[in-house]
Amino acid sequence: FAKFSTRDRGATHRLGMLGQVIPRKGVREAVEFFAVVADELPELSLSIAGGTPDARYRQHVEEAIAAAGLGERVTLEGFVPDLQAWYHSLDIIVSNSQAEGLQTALVEGIASGCRALSRDWAGAEEVVPPDGLFSSATEFRQRLVEHYALDAEERTCQATGEREALLERLGARPRMAELLASLAL
Repeated sequence: FAKFSTRDRGATHRLGMLGQVIPRKGVREAVEFFAVVADELPELSLSIAGGTPDARYRQHVEEAIAAAGLGERVTLEGFVPDLQAWYHSLDIIVSNSQAEGLQTALVEGIASGCRALSRDWAGAEEVVPPDGLFSSATEFRQRLVEHYALDAEERTCQATGEREALLERLGARPRMAELLASLAL
């Protein structure tokens, strides 16, 4: 976790997704979920970082952004050279993947002091606490509304608690200790 330091948290009202923009990552659906809460939380924005090897799928994502009228609030960043700065620009790291292995983006985001929200699939609970899991646009909206209803100190305590709990959970697993050490390089 040493490679990903926390920052003094003030609300940025910025969500982020990191990974390839491909169907399995659920990026288009995440844009649709974001649209459900966009009017209620008008200060929120969504940054989608990562490569787009599937031009047709990227077009579908861009069409979803345009159809929802979110062109000013949802950005496809592409490659991000400074991940630490990118994570520090976020309040929340989001995964809408159907399934993941190590969940690197969530782990790095939490290590950087972000709150994590993830689609609920078998294994997501190893990284994200139960109140950070969602299965529908309604639950995604609820998680965001609850998060931004907290004051800044409560949000910081929540993110810090999630970081410490994740470090403890992953550090207790022998192979994870090796992986955590490699993240500190």
